[in-house]
Amino acid sequence: MDLLLTPPTKPRELNEMQTSFLAELFTNGGDIDSALQHAGYKQGSKAHLIKTLRTEIIERAETMLAANSAKAASKLVGGMDLTVAEFAENPMLKFQVKTAESILDRVGVGKQEKLTVEGSMFHGVVLLPDKAPMQDITPEDV
Repeated sequence: MDLLLTPPTKPRELNEMQTSFLAELFTNGGDIDSALQHAGYKQGSKAHLIKTLRTEIIERAETMLAANSAKAASKLVGGMDLTVAEFAENPMLKFQVKTAESILDRVGVGKQEKLTVEGSMFHGVVLLPDKAPMQDITPEDV
């Protein structure tokens, strides 16, 4: 099956409980148990629900990171104007800068790894001695 020729799949229809669970999960800071309870699920359905909604959870997480990338970029740029004394006064600033860098890296704005492969090929000539002349062998010699 050629993946390039297959049409993209349309988004899956979520029921009301699934939609409520996802909305609560991303508004309560990622507390799965609280989101389960708010949506009306029993605690025992946690693993199945997460497995079922895995794709939707990842898509919403990516969207959340993209939405907060502007805030992360402004935090990094704002940190450039601070003096050493101001930086030393705020111990959380180092953590905030690392968090901002991580967000930007994850959305593809920060560091990008580039792999450079270099190689050289040596072509050599191998000189071999002459082959010995072929001997005539008859069936009687064997």
